[in-house]
Amino acid sequence: MDLRNGVTAAGTAPSGTGVTTATATAQPATTQRLQQAVYRWQGGPGGLDLPVDTATSPGHAFVTIRRMVGGAWTPVTDDLGTQIYWGVDGNGIYTAHWEVPLDATLGSYDMLVTANHYTLTSSPFTVTPSLRLAVTAPSAGSLHVGYPAAAYNSDITFRPADVAGGRVSGVAITGATAPGTTVAAGEAQDAFGNCNGTAFGTTGTVTACPALSTSTGTPAAGAATAAASKAGASRGARKGTAARPAAPLAARQAAPAPAARPSSSLAATGLPAGLGALALLAVALGLGLGLLRHRSAGRRRAG
Repeated sequence: MDLRNGVTAAGTAPSGTGVTTATATAQPATTQRLQQAVYRWQGGPGGLDLPVDTATSPGHAFVTIRRMVGGAWTPVTDDLGTQIYWGVDGNGIYTAHWEVPLDATLGSYDMLVTANHYTLTSSPFTVTPSLRLAVTAPSAGSLHVGYPAAAYNSDITFRPADVAGGRVSGVAITGATAPGTTVAAGEAQDAFGNCNGTAFGTTGTVTACPALSTSTGTPAAGAATAAASKAGASRGARKGTAARPAAPLAARQAAPAPAARPSSSLAATGLPAGLGALALLAVALGLGLGLLRHRSAGRRRAG
């Protein structure tokens, strides 16, 4: 058995080094994190296109993943690691799978094949956030956000069971749990922007994760303001009146003070307050004297 390309046992012919040209037969498509980008091409049989490692030149990658960075293709990983596997059938059809990590940088990627006698480059493809976050309810009133379990004999990389922070229904979490009973589609996110494509405890799906919020801790100010406005409107409705928004500060400062309303007809004459009081006293005394004279005259007529 030939364990190393080109090394022969006594009396046997050396193994070949593959074909000199290859042709792509299937291009990778847009791929979510935790899913696999697949590239397929027609090469030589037996896997002999694979570069030969030697003692002086080891570690030749066959399949390399590259990302577009600043206008240039930059290597990210290759089949010397654990994210890529490839195989070849008896007809020389090669298939390479790259399982996109859950924290892979979003953007444009391609696959570069470097064989003994040819190089082949895939069409660019886009890496997007995963829609596969799993939301469960481990206990009443409590939610758990995690990653889907790896499928046996299909997925090739490890993924943790729990997210390590993110947001649930707009509220930041530091671990994997949050209070609640339902989560709308796309509203459970990890720290990398992956989300739940399917709602939990209610209905609905999304085809893309919403943009990851950079705020942390409590709900956003806009949400708090909306909640306060709603509460004010509710209180106004209970009293039978709609909640009236406060006038802007500048408007309140610019508005003239209401004119003082006269407390009596004397105030309208413009007399000083002391003179007004004396006038009232004089009127009262005049009325009293007139009444006394009227009564005195009545007695004299009666006598």
